[in-house]
Amino acid sequence: MFESLEQTLVHVNIAAQKIPGLAGAMRAASFLGVETFYFALVPALFWLFSRRAALELLLMIIATAYTNSILKWVFSRPRPYWISDSVQALAEETTYGIPSGHAQNAVVVWFMLAVFAVRKWPNRKTAIYGVATFIVALISFARIYLGVHFIEDIVAGWLFGSILLALYFKFHKPMEEWWRVSPARVGVVLLPVVLLWFAFKVRTLSPGIEDLFPWRPSSAPRAVSWVSSLSF
Repeated sequence: MFESLEQTLVHVNIAAQKIPGLAGAMRAASFLGVETFYFALVPALFWLFSRRAALELLLMIIATAYTNSILKWVFSRPRPYWISDSVQALAEETTYGIPSGHAQNAVVVWFMLAVFAVRKWPNRKTAIYGVATFIVALISFARIYLGVHFIEDIVAGWLFGSILLALYFKFHKPMEEWWRVSPARVGVVLLPVVLLWFAFKVRTLSPGIEDLFPWRPSSAPRAVSWVSSLSF
């Protein structure tokens, strides 16, 4: 089922790449969805806005990254330029495709930032959510244009990002009350999570991963572990 759908959807990537002169802009837009950029936002949010908001954002960045890595491994689907020579690889990725980490993380991070902003400037609610929606759409289109995601990957990223965001809204107040009783609990929860994050980042994969990618062309980059690079 996936194979036939991907053979059809790859034409969306091919059509998008026919728009000339966008490669540089799309790479810049894609950078707005990388974990490095998001982690840089956390200290800025901490000092300029709210410590609580910064902590919540950090935990959600890690949660969505973990979730996305696991989902990529579960679905184990290729990227457009792995299966079609007609798609230019304007960016290189070594993890599986679906769901798009950029799309999933963008939904979580940019709409969380929008919520924080609306709390401070409620009279600008429409404009704030409009900007967040535009950024998510721009990042998502960039990933299609760069040839690293099918549109199905993007939609799946939006779906799982929305689920995580809904869980955040449901449980963040009870968690906030739990932490308020004993602030030390924040460190107890956060420290192992961060340590696991960096352990996953440096973990290497045993030989033989090529066997898991029967659709990869020989020119495609060597795949790495779904828990090693978390490269979206």
